[in-house]
Amino acid sequence: MDDNAPTKAPIEILVNDKIVFKGGSQFPDNEWAARSFPIPEGALKAGANEVLLRNVGDSALDSMPPWFAVTFFKINSTSQTKE
Repeated sequence: MDDNAPTKAPIEILVNDKIVFKGGSQFPDNEWAARSFPIPEGALKAGANEVLLRNVGDSALDSMPPWFAVTFFKINSTSQTKE
């Protein structure tokens, strides 16, 4: 869910320090929604992986900072065969 501001909260999604997404949050205001972001090949590794969801918006004290909320995330494996 994104904040109720006219603009979308600026975010970054990183997997093992590789940017998966950077830009406006892509989530709607006032409702929950699912979004998918492809993970670049080679970003995941065997064993533990780190996923970072980062709000990069301005948090000035004189205004309400932009925010977004995530209730859960999951990484799905998709199998693609090349012919």
